[in-house]
Amino acid sequence: MAGMFGFDKESKKVEYLELIYDLIFVYLIGRNGSLVVHVENGFINPNLFLTYILCTLVIIQIWNYTNFYINRYGSNGIREHIGIFINMYLLYFMADATNAEWGDSFYRYNIAWALILINLGIQYAVQLKNSDPVTPWVQSHIRWNMGILFVQAGLVFALIPFYTFFKWPVTPLAMVFGIVASFVSDRVNRLVRVDFEHLSERASGLSPRRRCRRRRQRLQRMLRRSAWRNVSSVLFPSVPDGCRRDQQSQRNYDAEKARPQKSRQIRYGESIAV
Repeated sequence: MAGMFGFDKESKKVEYLELIYDLIFVYLIGRNGSLVVHVENGFINPNLFLTYILCTLVIIQIWNYTNFYINRYGSNGIREHIGIFINMYLLYFMADATNAEWGDSFYRYNIAWALILINLGIQYAVQLKNSDPVTPWVQSHIRWNMGILFVQAGLVFALIPFYTFFKWPVTPLAMVFGIVASFVSDRVNRLVRVDFEHLSERASGLSPRRRCRRRRQRLQRMLRRSAWRNVSSVLFPSVPDGCRRDQQSQRNYDAEKARPQKSRQIRYGESIAV
């Protein structure tokens, strides 16, 4: 029964492509920050501040959709890599369209957003086709999330004409639909477990010290598996330094470093006494 529900499944590791994908979102959040740098009479423009909040929520929602799909169904395959690269390309259009003047970039931003949702929905559709019919709860979970993505993408396309004819930028209502659907999907999401170790590793990437240490450890394991053991010993010495050592290793390192200096002082004192 444990194998059926996947509790004995080996936890997946965060791939480097996922880390690069996260950097695109860091760039997007930085672009969103450019909306609130305009100050009028000592105050931020309220329309731009609202736009900043809505754009940030859209970016976080896209990241959540992608992350939870990879967490539950990711297999580090070619299909997933192609989907991630397509989304990275579309995210660049969203970042380039993020500015204080929405007149010319509104369509580009929202069309790229809808295409990202469709791309994720297609990933779920392919996963549904390849799923095992013995696990109907997994198929129900896939259908539910696939439907949310396609409906939200359809809402984005359906709300774009409101800006064309009435100048009403109401496409963020599609994002609100996604938030409500996420709350309603609580019971459905419990059908398929989440790989907590994968999520924690993604979250730990936000910490510079832990990210640096984890990347060093992963690179060290890769080099040790290869024939370049001497290269590994040169690039990654056993004595930790910089951000790669914790407090305990720091104390050990300082003790080893200070010990020869004390011995030299003792020998120098003995020579003077003689």
